[in-house]
Amino acid sequence: MMLVLALPILLLTASDGTDAATGDYKNIQHLHNLCRLVALNQITTLPGGVSEISPAETEELEKINISLANPEWKTTFATSPQNKKQSRPKCTPPGNTPQCSQQYAKWEDLWVQVHATEDSKKEYLLPKSKLMSQEGRAAAVSVQALLVEAEDIRATFNSYRKAALAHQQGTPQQLIHEAIFGTAMPGDLTKTECAVALTSTRKTDCEGGPGKQALCGTLVCLCGQNNTQNEELCGTAASASGPSSWVDAQKAAIWAPILSVCNKYPTPSPTAEKIHQLIATTLAAAERQNTGGDHITLGESGNDGSCAAATGMGCIQLTDTGSTTASAPTGKLTWKEKLEKAADEIKIHENAAARRQAAIQRIQQLTKHAKHLITALKNSFPDAATQTISTQKPQTKQQSSEVAEECHKHDNKNATCPKDK
Repeated sequence: MMLVLALPILLLTASDGTDAATGDYKNIQHLHNLCRLVALNQITTLPGGVSEISPAETEELEKINISLANPEWKTTFATSPQNKKQSRPKCTPPGNTPQCSQQYAKWEDLWVQVHATEDSKKEYLLPKSKLMSQEGRAAAVSVQALLVEAEDIRATFNSYRKAALAHQQGTPQQLIHEAIFGTAMPGDLTKTECAVALTSTRKTDCEGGPGKQALCGTLVCLCGQNNTQNEELCGTAASASGPSSWVDAQKAAIWAPILSVCNKYPTPSPTAEKIHQLIATTLAAAERQNTGGDHITLGESGNDGSCAAATGMGCIQLTDTGSTTASAPTGKLTWKEKLEKAADEIKIHENAAARRQAAIQRIQQLTKHAKHLITALKNSFPDAATQTISTQKPQTKQQSSEVAEECHKHDNKNATCPKDK
């Protein structure tokens, strides 16, 4: 039993010893967290459709509606494309007569579609007797109400969508790209260069705005080597040893290997919840460690919270997240704000997609109800107007006797003759 317990302890001790070695990957966890945010750039599309609900969604309902309309009213409609009223010279351009109106053209188009094939005729056309029966007129009124509701649903969603998806702050992809690379909107979303401008002083950049402007600036501060900081803080691949000084001209040489590592990360789930989760995970590490002086830092810092150039030190100051003194926090983490705005836009997209799906499902339910009504009418019994009803009065007893007597004269009192009672 002691041997079983001793082995994990030994391995843990060995691991701790490796972590404490000079030149180890002190910021590797931060690299991992930040790369998961950089991978958001791989999101090109968002789940769920948010396009306008087209008139095609209510077309089936409209065909049923016009099929149940008064047959006398439909006599002026063409039943083939070549006979459409809108194609006549007097309606080009549309005139003021009813037959030249856009609404008339829409009805006529639907009526032509109803007559387009034998299958559509079989599906939509009913005899006049059924259309003008009480059941037929009731079905027509019901379908009209269903169509009105469906068109209202479509119009309401399209109006909501136009306002909700205005992207006043930018599209999610634009905001994510700016948060990662610092490129102002609208920018080329295919470019991956770090647009954060560095000075010649690591302390100025990593304690000030450049290190907090974009994720690329944060990663350069946490992982980059220069003539003073020469350790592989983020591992051999990300912390390349090439850069010899901290100047803007060396920024690309620092950023390129970091990006090559982050590009290997899988695309995160494109949801608002996931973005907030990744941000929280990234900043939680800063809240638990590397505090000192009057600063909270992300990455390996000096005891006083300094992010100045020093061997084995690479960090940014998060003075916007809190302070150990009574003074107000200063600065802001710009990339965090951009990602949160992107999450807000994605949430709007999610809500719009859900509303669109619900709207289409409701329209489909209304269409199904209308199809049930026209099918029931089609399969109903012939109406009373098609039945022959006798108006003759019943024969009296005297008349019956006369008929019986006449019958007996011809068939010798055959049993099939009516009896004389």
